[in-house]
Amino acid sequence: MKKIIFILLLVLFSGCSQKNEYKNIEVNELSSLGENVLYLDVRSRLEFSNSHIDNAINIDVDEIEENIKDLVPNKDRTIIVYCQSGNRSKTASEKLIKLGYKNIYNMIGGYGEYKKGVY
Repeated sequence: MKKIIFILLLVLFSGCSQKNEYKNIEVNELSSLGENVLYLDVRSRLEFSNSHIDNAINIDVDEIEENIKDLVPNKDRTIIVYCQSGNRSKTASEKLIKLGYKNIYNMIGGYGEYKKGVY
């Protein structure tokens, strides 16, 4: 009997404590998220000014904590995070999750991969 109660409690609490994590997404899968997404470019201002995805906003990866709340107050908004190759966007995605954002997608391969296919 104790075993059954223990298993039931384990199942109950594991369902309630699901950890929010960002998801990785391939460039060719971006259209599956629909049109109401926000592209967040976490490269430097100079990189962004040279070229970026249309309608993207730019916040340097090192400035995420200070600026994201003002630019994206809705923590349920679907955000696709990208950088040049994928390293900074991974870091930024982790920061966003820690700040309570729920629908975060890290674009694998970054802007370099995006430019190849121009999706």
